[in-house]
Amino acid sequence: MSGASGLSNLLATLEPELSASEVVFCHFPGVSFEDKPPFRSLGAFDEREGLTLIVSRSEAEMHGLPFETVLRAITLNVRSRLEAVGLTAAVAGRLAQHGISANFVAAYYHDHVFVPAADAARALEILRTLQAEASTGRPAAGATRSGERADGTSIDEFVPAPIKPIVGSADLDRLDIRVGMIETVELVAGSGKLVKLTVEFGDRRRSVLAGLRNERVDPKAELEGRQALFVVNLAPRTMAGQISEAMLLDIGYADGVTPVLAVPERPIPSGVRAG
Repeated sequence: MSGASGLSNLLATLEPELSASEVVFCHFPGVSFEDKPPFRSLGAFDEREGLTLIVSRSEAEMHGLPFETVLRAITLNVRSRLEAVGLTAAVAGRLAQHGISANFVAAYYHDHVFVPAADAARALEILRTLQAEASTGRPAAGATRSGERADGTSIDEFVPAPIKPIVGSADLDRLDIRVGMIETVELVAGSGKLVKLTVEFGDRRRSVLAGLRNERVDPKAELEGRQALFVVNLAPRTMAGQISEAMLLDIGYADGVTPVLAVPERPIPSGVRAG
């Protein structure tokens, strides 16, 4: 197989193309590839837990197959070598800056990026911008940097959302917000979004699940050893088979800005209350 391998050349010739149809990932527990169901599929992977097929949404609905996230594929038409380094990280990192999850399938000729259907058109424009930047060697017009909105609006152009309805001090007093030290960060198996934080609050450690996987290039490197604010008196929630005992407070997600942590200005004892 021949193809490009230099990262700058790969990005400059990305040529992303959005598929017209929606696809889903379907799992068949205990089924091996030898027993593959007779469905037309875009891809298959045989794991010890069973067989995963990538099929069209219409095919899945026709046969009553269970699925979760609806996706669309973006084909990277650059013909990359299988041993090329950095392409997946560059594409995933740029999409993550905009809060878009990405599942990659590397085929013989091209890489295929599966993104949530609702974000597909935006993801395509982001990758076109990435290609334009690599081609010219400078940020493209409208390129999003840290602190900008996903739609390209700069900090100076940002328009705050309307204020929520007035609450009383008693409502606010019911929230217990505390400083916690993030000791460890682990990816949650079976989830494309969640990470598990082990957080020390002075008197105890809590497990906190947060959807940070697609907001940061390397959650472990960026968050371990950092203090942040957490709501600690919410009822525990079960997500992806694990229990979350608090909620991380971060800034920006609700407004389409790449999220950042709400952090103390200097180190203070873990477990200290806010408010």
